[in-house]
Amino acid sequence: MVSGRISISRLNCLIILPFFFVGCASLGKTKPNEPYKGPYPASFNEIKLKNPLLAIEIGKLPEILDGISPSEAAALEEIVDLYNKAPEDFDKAFTEMFQTGLPNVRKYCTPLQALFWLAEDGEVKEFALQIRDYDLRDLLYTAWYMLSNNGDRRREDPESVIDRLNSPELFQYWFLTNFSYDWNKFSRISGLQVPQSAVKTIRRKTGLCHDAAFLAYACLRKAGYNVTTLNARYIIRGSCGAEGHEVCLIEKKNAAGQKMYYITGDTNRPRFINGPFKNPKSAAKWIAGHHGLLRYAVGVFGYH
Repeated sequence: MVSGRISISRLNCLIILPFFFVGCASLGKTKPNEPYKGPYPASFNEIKLKNPLLAIEIGKLPEILDGISPSEAAALEEIVDLYNKAPEDFDKAFTEMFQTGLPNVRKYCTPLQALFWLAEDGEVKEFALQIRDYDLRDLLYTAWYMLSNNGDRRREDPESVIDRLNSPELFQYWFLTNFSYDWNKFSRISGLQVPQSAVKTIRRKTGLCHDAAFLAYACLRKAGYNVTTLNARYIIRGSCGAEGHEVCLIEKKNAAGQKMYYITGDTNRPRFINGPFKNPKSAAKWIAGHHGLLRYAVGVFGYH
């Protein structure tokens, strides 16, 4: 969405400028949780023997780290039981879960946490279905929204949400299903604005394009991704100024080792992670083509 006006004389080239850091106390990378040392239910030893990595990742879940309650012990029993009934399906699903995010940086495996929630909520049929026909979006919808027997508090603490959104796919799904554009705030502002904190955006679930971009930046930077925000400014035909739109830009290397860029946190197109783009300028031009009446991309602003 439009984020403000700036004189045309400042928009005659591609520029990357530093911006203000706001929000989280630290935007540094996280590190994996140390697995809970036990004790575990005796049956959990079967998981340790048959799939040690799965056992380690379960031990990193926040629900396990503070000790195993009776409901959590029952959930572990459900996991062991289903693993023994369908080990090949479980191993295949877990392999995909493990590859979501960066295992050497993220605190824990978010899809595995979602599966644990289903087991803890006693949703045996849904739990078995997610293992047999694993799909990340289906799992998140089922665990995060459709079923919530233990209430929303555990799922909506802002810092916990930021830790949970530890991959572009996880962030994009939360963003699509939670964030809405704040038209009231838009009507009150003029010029360039400093984004609200990531914690505030999580709590409010609304904001402007730069708030969404900064939230994506904060979550994915902590999760180990190389990100910046991109603020593309454009001349509007017949106007004496320029307007712009801000998104989060993810830098990744392709199979050939070349840097490519992807857009997330885009309030205009929240359903997609768009890309790849060869450079920030080509991403800005793409934004221009999907931004209503805007005609010419003339500058790129952002922060690292």
